[in-house]
Amino acid sequence: MTPTSATKVDAAKASEVLAVVSRRASHEVRNALNSVAVNVEVVRSRLARPGSDLSELQVFAERASKESDAAATLATGLADLTRLLALAATGDGNAKVTAAPGSRTVSVPLGSVPDHDISGDLGALAARMGVSIRLDGSTVIFTVRD
Repeated sequence: MTPTSATKVDAAKASEVLAVVSRRASHEVRNALNSVAVNVEVVRSRLARPGSDLSELQVFAERASKESDAAATLATGLADLTRLLALAATGDGNAKVTAAPGSRTVSVPLGSVPDHDISGDLGALAARMGVSIRLDGSTVIFTVRD
């Protein structure tokens, strides 16, 4: 493989891994929002019934509230992920794929921008989507678990 074709393969692999990360992240945010919608719909439909026992709605309202909080955390994590990828796109380097046995890993150099970090919200999002994200100096390393 020539250096040029190796670079194209690496870039394609990096793009594939980051696409998986993006799809999983948006999927988790949608899941939380769907859960809110379902629980709110249960509350709404039961309130419409004559003689409904309002005390039974407490469980559904609490679930909706809990998932709303989770959705907010995941959405902030998604914004943090977007910020990190934007830093990489405008930073000093290009995404580079590293081979790790049994996993898909991409290292994303952030360049010399001093304000990058892995937030708790991004960590929570990563945990739900089956991706580990860690910072190694000024490089973010994404590992997609199957």
